[in-house]
Parts: sequence; structure tokens; C-alpha cells
Amino acid sequence: MIVQLTPWQLRWAQDAGEKRTSLNAGAKVRDKPDYMNHDVLQDDLTANIAACACELAVSLHLNQSWNGAYWLPSEHKQASLAPDVGRNIEVRRVRDKKNPMPVKESEQQCDIFQAYMGADTLGIVEITGWAPGWYAWSMGKQVYPEKRALDVSLLWDVHVYERAD
Repeated sequence: MIVQLTPWQLRWAQDAGEKRTSLNAGAKVRDKPDYMNHDVLQDDLTANIAACACELAVSLHLNQSWNGAYWLPSEHKQASLAPDVGRNIEVRRVRDKKNPMPVKESEQQCDIFQAYMGADTLGIVEITGWAPGWYAWSMGKQVYPEKRALDVSLLWDVHVYERAD
């Protein structure tokens, strides 16, 4: 499923991504192993803008709200409880469509969508699939005690998504 963001929608995603980056600039973060190889990672600003664009694209496709949230590091624990889209949807932005979809144990009650936006396709988001959190957790491969990764071959088709509420 391809979603083309309009210029104003892309500006909205960029604004939220910029605020996410600036509010967290200089914050002391304990990197997990997947985030330690800074040679292959994108800079925070690029990654945050792409993540916001993917969240917005999923919200548009599902016709559900996106609040474009950003918060201070001190608010992260409580803010991370709020869904990315609507009342129950988490969005995982990947840099490679073949990458597995991460899922946290605490997200088993959510629906999780995987989305991709390439560096050369600004504003064009591909929603590659989704899975209920319980399914993603039970079928995912263990990465950390609190995190698993669901292989892309196990993602469900975006066209068959029905809201649980």
C-alpha cells in the first residue's frame, strides 16, 4: 500500500520530527546494540522525520487520528504509553523493507504496522504490512527480553485490516 503525502502533510511530519529531535538533543541515552553502530544509522533528524511521515501515512490510510507527538526525555515513560495512531496502533518505520518488524512485550494489545520511506522518495510511504501485537509477539524472534522481531513474511496484508473498536 503506497501513501503519497501532500506537501503540507509532509511539512507537518517534518515539524513533528524536528521537534522530537530538538527536545531530545543532548539527552543521555543508553544505546542498545542495534543502535550502537552509528556508521549505518541515519542521523536522528532524518530518522525522526521519516518515522513521523510513516505514522501520518498509516493514520491517513486508516482514517484515524495522528497527533504528531513529541516530548521531553523526562516525559518519555508516560508518553510512550500513547499509541502512534488512533487509540491502539503502533507504527514501525524501517529503513529496509526486508527488515523484521520490532515488537515489545507491552504492545501485545496493539495493532502494529510496518512502514517504509526511502531517503530518495520523500513523502512516499509504503505500508508493508501489519500484525496484531499478540501475534507479532508470539511469532517473533527474541531480540532482547522485552523485544522480539517478526519476519516480514509473517506480516498481514494491509488491505484486510479491520479496526477492533
